[in-house]
Amino acid sequence: MADDLIYLDYAASTPVDPRVYERMREVGVTAYANPSSTHAAGRLTHEIIAAAAAQVGGLLNVDPNALIWTSGATESDNLAIAGAARYRAHKGKHIVTMKTEHKAVTDVFDALTKEGFEVSWVEPDSRGLLDPAAFSAALRDDTQFASIMFVNNETGVIQDIEDAISFAIENGNVDTKNIHVIGASGGGYATLLTYMNTRFPIKTFSAWVPISDLKKWYYPVSEE
Repeated sequence: MADDLIYLDYAASTPVDPRVYERMREVGVTAYANPSSTHAAGRLTHEIIAAAAAQVGGLLNVDPNALIWTSGATESDNLAIAGAARYRAHKGKHIVTMKTEHKAVTDVFDALTKEGFEVSWVEPDSRGLLDPAAFSAALRDDTQFASIMFVNNETGVIQDIEDAISFAIENGNVDTKNIHVIGASGGGYATLLTYMNTRFPIKTFSAWVPISDLKKWYYPVSEE
């Protein structure tokens, strides 16, 4: 890009850290073998992948074996939302999200309506924020899960997910196992890691960007 360009769209995408780029280049030319192969080259590739998974697991305080690697954010959205909805359809077909969600999310919600799911689209307030009372009111006995973006990729608005969830819990309207939070633009925020390491036990991520700019964090629905 031009040297005089002022880039203000970091909530959507960021430059790759030069250290990450260099490591990716190194791995691309030295660890190209199938990590499942038993020969020396395969074992080297496996070791590099295992080390990277351990780093991510340590950052998020999760078992590296519990990580689900995807090709990108859209695949992660589809995996978390459509996968959970279809798997637990017998528990109910009501799902909740916001009208200001990323297109990767709204598209999968629209697709689910064609499969018989009912979607409640929560309106943001005048500041683009999720109103805890509106969120709680949208939840029903047959609500399977809710999906909310942590940081909006277009406006940069940071949702107070903790406040909304706490309000709903206090009113008996939500189980934390049924919350899916999209952190695609939340890398670098201290509260992001706080969420990952405390309230919610299960997380999955897309891993196509530097660890310094984590693109996705999930709290998928359990079968229970």
